[in-house]
Amino acid sequence: MKRWTIKKHNHDEVKLLANALKVSPIVAALLISRGYESIEEADKFLNPSYEQLHEPFLMKGMKPSGAS
Repeated sequence: MKRWTIKKHNHDEVKLLANALKVSPIVAALLISRGYESIEEADKFLNPSYEQLHEPFLMKGMKPSGAS
């Protein structure tokens, strides 16, 4: 049986990130847990530029339309 380990967060940092990004405190805490601690890093993750997106056909089993 797996157990979830919930990290304690600095409530001020969570509130600051949540307010800056206009997201819920839960989303802000998740972003911080994943290493996106600055407003810039988190915003870049949530709103990537086209250049930051990965090629979808690199995913296993993906084929262009019409390919068999």
